[in-house]
Amino acid sequence: MTVNILIGRTVHVPVRLHWSVLGTGALVVVIAVVAVPTTADGYPVVAYWVAGVVMAVLFAASMLAHELAHVAVARHWDVRTRRVTLWFGGGITDLAATPRSAKAEFLISAAGPAATLGIGTLLLTIAGVAAEFGLAPIVVAALAWLAVIHGLVVLENLLPGVSADGGQMLYAAPRHRLDAERATTIVVRVCRVLGGLVVGAGIVVGFTADVVGGLIVAAIGVFLISDSNRARLADDSIVRR
Repeated sequence: MTVNILIGRTVHVPVRLHWSVLGTGALVVVIAVVAVPTTADGYPVVAYWVAGVVMAVLFAASMLAHELAHVAVARHWDVRTRRVTLWFGGGITDLAATPRSAKAEFLISAAGPAATLGIGTLLLTIAGVAAEFGLAPIVVAALAWLAVIHGLVVLENLLPGVSADGGQMLYAAPRHRLDAERATTIVVRVCRVLGGLVVGAGIVVGFTADVVGGLIVAAIGVFLISDSNRARLADDSIVRR
């Protein structure tokens, strides 16, 4: 059973939270507790947990900004949005109709990763400025690691997942020659296999080289697998993001 909680409306679009979004927050906190001490050691353990919680809240806000970027560009192309649902590892922008042109489809899909990349760049810039002004190393480290997470999310977005933006962008140009149901089935399978391989690679990296890097790589794989399941729950439609 799918459980979504309506948390409000923004730009006249309902915004809902799926219970699995808590997993995203927990994952960001764990990454923070493991990663931040590697570049800012010497603080009490509770300080790293607090930093992790703050990072998780900021990441949730950036997830919403990502989806609202889709909404804004869709509105520019006269495509109405039914709802936005934040999910584990991302969200779904449920469009009321398929964009009329391949160009519109591509630009709507690209808007989210562009927003996430912009936020990540801003965070990295703020981290640099904070370091120059001598702010606490834990603050600088938290901002820098959050920027890294955003960069990895952009890469994950651009992978050819079912409801991932990369998949939408990939199918934008030749979409008029694709059967939507068949294309979705194929990409779901590819997404799950790719996700499993990435998780496996993350485990190998974690045990043989770098625990933090392995954890982050494995998280990307989990996001891909989650994306394929999310697409199935979203009526098998490739217009969900």
